[in-house]
Amino acid sequence: MFDIRLYKKYLLILKNYWIWVFKEYLRKDCPTVAASITLTSLFAIVPAFFIIINILDAFNAFSSLSESLQNFLFENMLPETATTVQQYITKISHKMTSLPITSVIVLLVVIFLMIKRLEITLNKIFYANRQRPMLQSLLVYWALMTMGPLLMGFVFISSTYLISMAWFVKDIGMEQYLLSGLSLIFLTTGFFVVYKILPNTRINSKIALLAAFLVAIVFTLAKKIFALYMFYVPTYSVIYGSLSLIPIFILWVFVTWQITLLGAVMIRAMQYMKVTLNFKKEVKRDDLSISVNMLKELHIAQRELKNGMSINDLYQKTSVADYDKIKKILYALETANIIRITAQDICYLNCDVFDISLYKIYLAFNPTINFKTSSIRKINVIKSQLYKQLDIKLYECF
Repeated sequence: MFDIRLYKKYLLILKNYWIWVFKEYLRKDCPTVAASITLTSLFAIVPAFFIIINILDAFNAFSSLSESLQNFLFENMLPETATTVQQYITKISHKMTSLPITSVIVLLVVIFLMIKRLEITLNKIFYANRQRPMLQSLLVYWALMTMGPLLMGFVFISSTYLISMAWFVKDIGMEQYLLSGLSLIFLTTGFFVVYKILPNTRINSKIALLAAFLVAIVFTLAKKIFALYMFYVPTYSVIYGSLSLIPIFILWVFVTWQITLLGAVMIRAMQYMKVTLNFKKEVKRDDLSISVNMLKELHIAQRELKNGMSINDLYQKTSVADYDKIKKILYALETANIIRITAQDICYLNCDVFDISLYKIYLAFNPTINFKTSSIRKINVIKSQLYKQLDIKLYECF
C-alpha cells in the first residue's frame, strides 16, 4: 500500500539534501574556483593528451586501439559542437615529440599545477586541512598521469570486447545503448579516481562510486544540452565567426569543472548525511560545550573500545552542521595538548579527565582574552571570576 507520509518524508530528505549541497557549493565559491582551474586547464590539456597517447602507445595491448580510444575519449568529453578541437589538439600533441627535454619538463609542471589546484580545492570542500608532503603529492600526481590512461585503456578494451562478443546485440538493435553504457562506465571510472585519490582525507568508496555515477549522468546530459544550446542559439558563431570554437571550448571546460566540483560537494554531503539533512534543526552551541561533548566521546571510546575516533565520527556525534567549526575546535585542542590527532585524522585523548579543568579547555580557544579594559585590577578580577566558574574537572561534566 502506498504511504503518502513516507513519500513526503523522502521528498523532504531529498529537498534538504540538495538545498544543503547548493548552499555549500556557493559557500565554497566553487564557480570562481572552477574558472581558475579552467584557465590552468587550457595550458595543461595538450601536454596531458600527449602523455596519454605516449603511455598507451608504449603498451602493445593498447597501441593497436590507441586511435579508437582517442576518438572515444573526445566523443565522451566534448559536445558535438566542439569536436573540431580534437583535430587541433591531436596535431599539436604530435608536434610535441620534437620538443627538447626542458620544454617537456615545463609542460609537465603545468599539468602538476593543474592537479595541485584541483587537490587544494577538493581538500577545502572536504575540510582536509593537512596538505600532503611534496614528495607524496608528486607521487600521487604521477600515478594519476600514468595509471589513469592505463585504467581508461583497460575499461575501453574490456567493454568493447564484451560488446563484440555479444553477437545478438546488433540483431536486436541494442548496440547504441551498450555504447552509451560504455561511455557511462568510462566517465564514472574517471570521476571515481579523482574523488577517491586526490583529497587528502578518507573518502568512502561506495559513496564516491555512487557520486561518480551520478556526476557521469549529469555530465552526459550537460553535454547534450550544451550541444543543443549552441546549435539553436548560435550567439558565439554570430559574434566570433570562425573563432567561435575558442570561447565555446573554454565555456565547456568551465562547465566540466563546475560539474566535477559539484560532485565533490555531493560526496561530502552524503558522508555526513545525518547532519546535512537536519541542518535546520541545529542548536547553536559555544565552543566549550561542543569540545566537552567531543572529549566525552573520546573518553568513552578509549575506555570501552581502547581506540580513538575519527574526526568524521566525532562530527556525526555533534549537532553542529559546520564541519569546519568542528575541525577548528579539534585543532585548537590539539595545539593545547589536550588531544592528539594522527595523520589519518584519528583523535585520541592526551589528558586525564580527572585532572584537567574546563578553564584550561576554555583557554584553548581563547589564549589571549580581550577584556575591553586597560585596568590591570579589573582584568585580574575578571580572570579570578572566570577561573572560579570554570574550575570544574572535565569528568564532572560527563
